[in-house]
Amino acid sequence: SPHLPILPIPSCPASWDEMQAWFRRAIQTGQNLAIAYPPPPTESPTDIWQHLVGIAKYLSRTGKMVTRAQLSETLGIGDRPLQIGFRTLKRFGFEVTSSEEGVHFTWQPEPTLEYGEMAEAIAPFFSVVQEEQFRRRYFYEVPLATIQAAAYQLIRT
Repeated sequence: SPHLPILPIPSCPASWDEMQAWFRRAIQTGQNLAIAYPPPPTESPTDIWQHLVGIAKYLSRTGKMVTRAQLSETLGIGDRPLQIGFRTLKRFGFEVTSSEEGVHFTWQPEPTLEYGEMAEAIAPFFSVVQEEQFRRRYFYEVPLATIQAAAYQLIRT
């Protein structure tokens, strides 16, 4: 209906489950869903990793906290890559503490991994970021008719 308020999807989803959550929210709130998200970020997994390490070092040095949502938005990654990123940071001497207030980083800068081990430690993070970027590109490029068909399917069930 053209007179309903609009519920915009702020960023490109990475799964049909995520898209269905938006469909449900629009139905529950009686809003039209606006599928007009910007293109997904194209930053390389290496750049995202370096950005995450830089943020973690800065927050460790300053003692400040950040929310998971802020980290996800700043890095352009979802929750799963963020979790893998936290796990990877721990292998590089970071202590990552997550609470309701936010995420806190403490860094003990001591070389714990050899160079070959470093590449091996980062590989799962790179892999999950690449997979998520692939999925987001799919949802950015998928025809609107396909999304509409999925929404109608959800409404009928």
